[in-house]
Amino acid sequence: MSEIAGVAASMAGSQGQVSLLAVKLAIESQQRMVELLAGVAEAGQVVSANPAHLGNLVDTRA
Repeated sequence: MSEIAGVAASMAGSQGQVSLLAVKLAIESQQRMVELLAGVAEAGQVVSANPAHLGNLVDTRA
């Protein structure tokens, strides 16, 4: 029975390590995104997900 408890404890430790690794990777990804956005903001570039021509034919006169 103690072997089963040892294996269970080992698996729980491994799952904890995997969870920590996943959190670290997510944090690193977020940091890279922040650095990218900060670089774009400093360069004064406009970031747009829409094409440049979108909305050119919209009548805004009421």
